[in-house]
Amino acid sequence: MRPGHRTANQGISTHTCEDTQMLIGHLSSSLARTQVVGSRLVVSSLEQSIKADVPLIIDDLPSDAIEFLAGARQQQALSGEAHEALLPLVYVSGATFELAQVPKLAGLLDGVHSIAPGWPTDLSASTTKFAALVAGWDEALWCDRYLYGNPKILSGFLSLLRKKTDTRFRLLGALPTSESGHTASEVRTALQGHVDVEARFMHRLDYKTLHDRHLVHIGAGNGFVLPVSRAIFGLDNAGSAIVAPAARFGIIYADYWRRASPV
Repeated sequence: MRPGHRTANQGISTHTCEDTQMLIGHLSSSLARTQVVGSRLVVSSLEQSIKADVPLIIDDLPSDAIEFLAGARQQQALSGEAHEALLPLVYVSGATFELAQVPKLAGLLDGVHSIAPGWPTDLSASTTKFAALVAGWDEALWCDRYLYGNPKILSGFLSLLRKKTDTRFRLLGALPTSESGHTASEVRTALQGHVDVEARFMHRLDYKTLHDRHLVHIGAGNGFVLPVSRAIFGLDNAGSAIVAPAARFGIIYADYWRRASPV
């Protein structure tokens, strides 16, 4: 143990509001599960409570908050809902969110990484992973603005994926840009013959709203936040890219699907 270091059970000396926030986060309700002994704030009860509730805490977090804790999303890209959900667990250093010490000791990050693992880099493993995500689903919507950036690669991925799942797919992406070197006609040709796959181009006015990559369970409304399609196809190093479960999405995908144009 480092000189001067104290565990949560031994108690930690605190003298300022900032010290307390670094320990337990921003909500004062956490103080009800702590004790003050002399100059020490004893947080063992709070730590044990958080440890027991880690699955419930994670389940209540928006998907972008989970990505942030896993190191796969920048703070400035968090939604207002995610900011609010994270406040009980963090302190603010300058303008930056940092996970408070007690949630760290309670294993919150371990819990996050266990349900939001990294994406495989091998194409075969990638299709296996994707098929596992939609296991038991009748129909899924895959939304990624740049999904059609390489039509032949997408077609090959779908062919491998079809060998591993019977789920029907709706694909929603933007028209290929001139920078990609591909056209709408190429997308149409590449996707011909794929069974139980319906593809549409996003309405151009929806590009900004549909900036996240989501895999949506049609009819249930839940799903996953995905890495960028280029990482899924093995074209880019997945790096810190993760797949994070999402109990809900902040938009109604059926509306955007209706506005989209058939490929």
